[in-house]
Amino acid sequence: MRLRAPLFASLLILGALLFLVRCEPIPEKSDTTKKIASRIDAAIWALRHGDNATAPTHLTEARNLYSQLGVENLDNELDNRIKLLFENAIQAPKEESCHELRREVLRAASIVNAPLPLIFAHSPCLVLLISALSGFLYACLLKKTVDWERVREIKAQVEGWRRRLQEARKRRDFKELHKLSQEFSRLAPLQSELMMVQFRPTLYFFPFFILLLLLLGGPYSGWVVVWLPFGLRLPIWGYWTSCGTLSWVILSFGAMSSFWRKLLIGE
Repeated sequence: MRLRAPLFASLLILGALLFLVRCEPIPEKSDTTKKIASRIDAAIWALRHGDNATAPTHLTEARNLYSQLGVENLDNELDNRIKLLFENAIQAPKEESCHELRREVLRAASIVNAPLPLIFAHSPCLVLLISALSGFLYACLLKKTVDWERVREIKAQVEGWRRRLQEARKRRDFKELHKLSQEFSRLAPLQSELMMVQFRPTLYFFPFFILLLLLLGGPYSGWVVVWLPFGLRLPIWGYWTSCGTLSWVILSFGAMSSFWRKLLIGE
């Protein structure tokens, strides 16, 4: 498969997307909409973590910002509905009511010509696309820099040795087990070679990946890219309920790079 044209196109598209993320002009009123959505998201995050005390504070800040949009001048009925939603959410904060409030605020913002900026309104898909293109570049790097015939040869030898080891253990063939233990000293350097061959391209790609995180981390700092439909308690991470830029890039890049690697290399 010839990769020159797709590789060049991927670099152009990736560069254009990163330029959009970094340089999209955001009008003042749209920036206010983004801040309102961010404050409501902060309230949802607090509720998901059982912090009902701070959720009203975030919602109050969002309500104060909302008053700057001037929705009452164009749609008084919608404005009254949103104000009522704010009051109810502040008095008895619930995640469902916060999500409904967020949707209505964004609808009102579009009416007053202050829509949520493109890079935030479509942040899940935009970051996913950037990660997919980056994963394609990584797969191309692996394809060009790794001797996959040698990798497959080493893997076949290791798998053959493990299969023989399992069979010898089942038969309790101690003579064969002794022979296999002696062969292991020959396979150990091959396993080290396998690790180094596959790790080297990752080392080359790592600076680009860090740069990618830095470029995305600025505009999306503090922004919830994706809400998880459930919560996970992780040992180091804590209670995980949403994906910011870092976690969404890592998840999507890992999935997409595996897809491209399977497609381009067959591994």
